[in-house]
Amino acid sequence: MYRLIIRQWPLPIAVKKQTLLDAALAAGVPYPHGCRTGECGSCKTRLLSGDVSMTDYDRLVLSQSERAEGLILVCRARPRSDVHIAWLGMDEDESLPTQRMTGQVTNVEVLTPDIRRIYVWPERPLQFAAGQYARLGFGTLPLRSYSMANRPDEEVLEFHIRLVPSGVASRYVADHLKPGERIRLEGPAGSAHLRPDHDGPIVAVAGGSGLAPILSIVRTRLKTGSTQPIWLYVGARTSRDTYDETTLGELTTRYPNLKVNIALSSGEPSSSYRIGLLHEVVARDISFIPEAKCYLAGPSAMVESARRKLLEAGFSETDIHADPFYGCTDAAPQKSICAWVRSLFLQVGRTRWVKSLWDCRNFGSSALI
Repeated sequence: MYRLIIRQWPLPIAVKKQTLLDAALAAGVPYPHGCRTGECGSCKTRLLSGDVSMTDYDRLVLSQSERAEGLILVCRARPRSDVHIAWLGMDEDESLPTQRMTGQVTNVEVLTPDIRRIYVWPERPLQFAAGQYARLGFGTLPLRSYSMANRPDEEVLEFHIRLVPSGVASRYVADHLKPGERIRLEGPAGSAHLRPDHDGPIVAVAGGSGLAPILSIVRTRLKTGSTQPIWLYVGARTSRDTYDETTLGELTTRYPNLKVNIALSSGEPSSSYRIGLLHEVVARDISFIPEAKCYLAGPSAMVESARRKLLEAGFSETDIHADPFYGCTDAAPQKSICAWVRSLFLQVGRTRWVKSLWDCRNFGSSALI
């Protein structure tokens, strides 16, 4: 079995004894194609790396010179190694189709005084990329965004929900949500996901419940067998606000390429914790790492501070993938404030930074709701 990476698709695909096109279509990829017999050229594709065999196709559709330039027909191509490809003639959007379904809550756990973990069994598998999030609806409450902490190949979904006193969705989770309850689910969404065509080092930074998408990214990368180093930084206020330390310890024991640092913004130094603001701890440790990708998730102030430190260290914008948790709570007194802020932004104008800020989870995040 070989691994297929498609530049326009955020998930790797396993290829058995089949063509690249058959494997892509079976995985739900809207791959451009036509005849499927090597006679129309609609699936002409650039082979970025790897090796394939091809037989029984029209040489007028794919000439020898095109083959020499690295073009293939995926409807006739079978892999002889792991393969990285990009289809032609369409923009790269790296988007997965939005799915709407229900799911059954199987467990609710207390992680910290203000973070709950819930497990949800969806009515059908949710296809997503590690680091993405879904929108959950409890009872008749509005949908709210929470990141998946599980790997994409695990069917049961895991969410970490931070409780906010004025957030009606999070308070419902704390006070009323029980195993067996059915909830609404919509997703996936989010662009700060693991890049499947990257096999270099990773710097992962998680604040609070931002550990959920970062865990998904780290677990997924480790599952591939990559031996590239992963530096994971986890931030919390005090030791009572940390969680999943046993899980992190087990991962570091099993995978020597994973290094974990837990930083507390207040407290006493110990053998288990670093003391200091998370972005400052990261800045003390991390200088520029060639070929590395950086993944950040958590409260917006922390994420922005960490992003600035990484840029100062020499990382490029294209190598930093951030999921800042902005948010207004959905309590009644706050709704007018959210509407007023949105109106003000729109009056100022749809500059790139304003649109980016507003589009980030539409001010509804697992950090604040």
